[in-house]
Amino acid sequence: MVAEELKDYYGLRSIFNAPFEIIDSHKLIVKENRNKKFNFDVTFKINDFLLQGKEVKEVEVKGKGALEKIDLTVPTTFSYGMPGLKPEDRNIYIQKFGLGQTDIVHQNGKVSICLDLSKL
Repeated sequence: MVAEELKDYYGLRSIFNAPFEIIDSHKLIVKENRNKKFNFDVTFKINDFLLQGKEVKEVEVKGKGALEKIDLTVPTTFSYGMPGLKPEDRNIYIQKFGLGQTDIVHQNGKVSICLDLSKL
């Protein structure tokens, strides 16, 4: 019952986001750190967090982290713009990746990324 209630908890994202600062401090994107693995342990409080009608006094998130490189293909690219324009001259294009519903939308120098990790 607790697991089901936790799945619907509006603050669940904040629990998963809690270790980000520690993960970022390991600078995994830097080339010499890319193969390093590390453990993290974060403890924090969420105000007004109740499960089964009881106050949760503290949340602890533990895990292991490492950067993993995954090569993705771009099987499809859609271009939008005025009829008659070459695809490379259009101002909007969408790249669809072979990773769930992942796509990157480019529009007038702005980029929007939708990353679907559900298939990993």
